[in-house]
Amino acid sequence: MNKKLLLALAAVFVSGVFNAAIYVLWISDGHTEFGFLLIMSILGGGTVLGYTTFWGLPWHFLLEHKRIGSLPKYLAIGAIPSLVIPIDYFLGSHYVNIIGHVVFMCYVGMVAATVFWWAVRGYA
Repeated sequence: MNKKLLLALAAVFVSGVFNAAIYVLWISDGHTEFGFLLIMSILGGGTVLGYTTFWGLPWHFLLEHKRIGSLPKYLAIGAIPSLVIPIDYFLGSHYVNIIGHVVFMCYVGMVAATVFWWAVRGYA
């Protein structure tokens, strides 16, 4: 693995930590303990890193192989996993605001894809 790819994965983890903190503060209306916020943020960053590793990297290698790795393609690939939320909802899970969750998770995926794309291209 080259340095740019490792830097891109580290940047994705950091973006996931920040977005998870925003998510925890959003669902708790800003009232949460720091320890809980820290743990959930690290878990969120790990989740984003896991999705990037198992979902994003294969797509990245395919796009690099075909030499068609533009930012819009990465954004679309980053947004696709958030479409699992409506399936989860229809299978019986409870979401107070399903549209808000889907939009936020699309945002998280697209931020991770953008950070990854910038870092792997060498702009970071």
